[in-house]
Amino acid sequence: MATPTLTTTNFSRVNACDSATGWSNLGGGGGSPSVSNDIFIEGLGSIGRRIDNTSIGFGYDLGSGTEDDFQPYGGAQEGDHIFFWVNILQPDLVNSMWVRGSSDSNPNPGDSIDYEIFTANDYNGGWYRGCIDPRNRYTVVQGTGWQEAILLNWQWYAFIFDMGDVGGGTPNCYIDAIDRGRGLIVTGGTTTDKITWADIAAVDQTNAYGLIQERSGIFFLLGEWQFGAATGDCYFEDTDQVVIWESRLSRDEDSPGNITHGISEDLNRLVLTEGTGTTDFISGVKVGTGNAAVGSNGVIYQVAPQVSGFDGHLTVDFSDADITNVELYDCTFRRCLSDGLTDISVIFSSDATNGPNHEVSGCLFDQCGLTDLAIVSAQNLEFSGSLQSSKYGTPLDALISWNDNLSEFQSATIPGNIQTREGNNGFVPLSAGSWAIDDELYFGFRDQFVGLEFSPIGVGGIGEDGDGVWEYYDGTTWSSLSGVVGTSPDSTSTSGLDPYGGTTDPTGFMGWEKVWTVPGDWEQTSVNSSPNLYFTRYRLTSTPASSTNSIWWIHALAPFNGAALLWNDDIDLVNANFSNNADADTNEKSHGVEHRVAGTYAYTTWTFSSNDADILFSDDTGNLIINANAGSNPTTSTILGTGTVTINTNVTVTLTGLIGSPATEVRVYDTGTTTELTGQENVTTGSFDISLDATDFVDIRIHNVEYVYISIINFDMPSTDASIPIQQRFDRNYLNP
Repeated sequence: MATPTLTTTNFSRVNACDSATGWSNLGGGGGSPSVSNDIFIEGLGSIGRRIDNTSIGFGYDLGSGTEDDFQPYGGAQEGDHIFFWVNILQPDLVNSMWVRGSSDSNPNPGDSIDYEIFTANDYNGGWYRGCIDPRNRYTVVQGTGWQEAILLNWQWYAFIFDMGDVGGGTPNCYIDAIDRGRGLIVTGGTTTDKITWADIAAVDQTNAYGLIQERSGIFFLLGEWQFGAATGDCYFEDTDQVVIWESRLSRDEDSPGNITHGISEDLNRLVLTEGTGTTDFISGVKVGTGNAAVGSNGVIYQVAPQVSGFDGHLTVDFSDADITNVELYDCTFRRCLSDGLTDISVIFSSDATNGPNHEVSGCLFDQCGLTDLAIVSAQNLEFSGSLQSSKYGTPLDALISWNDNLSEFQSATIPGNIQTREGNNGFVPLSAGSWAIDDELYFGFRDQFVGLEFSPIGVGGIGEDGDGVWEYYDGTTWSSLSGVVGTSPDSTSTSGLDPYGGTTDPTGFMGWEKVWTVPGDWEQTSVNSSPNLYFTRYRLTSTPASSTNSIWWIHALAPFNGAALLWNDDIDLVNANFSNNADADTNEKSHGVEHRVAGTYAYTTWTFSSNDADILFSDDTGNLIINANAGSNPTTSTILGTGTVTINTNVTVTLTGLIGSPATEVRVYDTGTTTELTGQENVTTGSFDISLDATDFVDIRIHNVEYVYISIINFDMPSTDASIPIQQRFDRNYLNP
């Protein structure tokens, strides 16, 4: 049994809860928080307090000058999540429990924000590992508008318990091991004693990180798991396991029905990396060889099923160029969705040296977003039920504002580093901050898109309490969009650009959305010298009651682009099935394969069934030609640009018995011409495949310097794959012409 090393580089302890120093009451009664050396899960003790028939709690003060800064625009702890252990001895009497953060010297409600972790019936007792994204909350500020309630500094970590009548006088609510970070780094193992998931869980249990727990033979994970590091080896191999990244939800404590993601969509990750050591990652057992390779005893990697209307997210990143070995056999990747920063959900290595040595055989990608196989050797894969990972937001290609009073375009961002979630580069619509009738905002994207996602930075917005219309360009004029609605996890409104009308508390760091019905006559156009893009615009039709300078991150919601597999020129995939990639939403389509670059490409034994469409062609210009070989059967496509898609359904005729030494030359011509369709100068393997359309008539010519020249004239390609045995006759007098 190997003993892995779990490095806490991305995970640090805020308080071990082994001492009451720095802890204080929140609310009167019930005694002060104290250390329990009998009830704990980590270290030497935990912090507890008696809470009876009231809503009170206790908290830990980091102290002024040592606060944690989680703000999403450059905070020192940006992206970190908060983890903690909680144990309530009377689980049947819990009404609710929440975490409170405060930047003040005292965590009073006026200077704090709350994250409800569970309500009655959500908690079953015992130690529970809570996790929240401290960016994931909004609040109203003095009635002037909405802004994210991101504490600049977290000085207090406080815990509130609403308990029923429990009686007694001893502590009953406990907190242990408060941490912040994203996940752990795994190293260790040898070529003869490799790490398993059980080994990792044992080390986690010893340290009470709570990021992997085994329950009923299933491993439940939280956060980012990185195998391999800058230094040190990582040898991992396991079979017959189920590994599930858990969902964590939180609620607005003021309105508990408003459930949001407790964790960010970019937290849960499975990542491989390699530095000066060796990273070797194997799951499952290989069965068969070559294109027939499949597997057995594989591992299921998945995110927890949808909970309360929220999709969980798990990004799988095996793209590091230095990884020595990856072998995946009979594995399942289920509900893996992109982190919202890219549209790739599962990615493999494109390194020319190591990539081809990695192998993915007999695996299933089920209900996942876009998979990029890059350059790895892959065979016998199935892609089913693909989800639209792009619906979680893709940066726009243009944002332009028109000030009608000044009769000028006042702001233009075309295109380039705009509205990413990774930096403080939000968009200010109008520098003057004064909105009036016929002022306009233009949103441009390379593809047709179903809506926009807004994450406001600061207070205010255009059209707040005002009125405007959403329009698109139909090739001639700007026409009204239909089916326009503002959405959030907890509200629906059509009031201008502000979906809340100043009354409803929006929840979730994602902000809010505006969606519409994709028009059938939507055309690309140029605005203020922008590239030709699909534009929608928001035009004010009445003067808003109030307007302020608002700053946003804005993303296009483009679920129209969904596909299971991303094509690349180096793809090495034989035998694949794309089935049931379909979406019930009329605005959304799922596809088997996405091509982003025009050209001519071949599918080998790729079968398609029950997809919204088999191929997504998303290049702006150019044509796509697919040669469907060896039983491949794509038939339908979606075109987002101006080009065309041509699918040639080919059959394969194999010439067998060819002399390999000296090598044989094979040439295939369009019958009666010298137009070569396929061929090879030196065939040394004894066979040659002719893959062409079933309707073709060809002339086949076979040359060898020591054998009689063979010519098969006007050969009719059959409707199904076939083989032709070739018998070359030795000829002492024959010379290659």
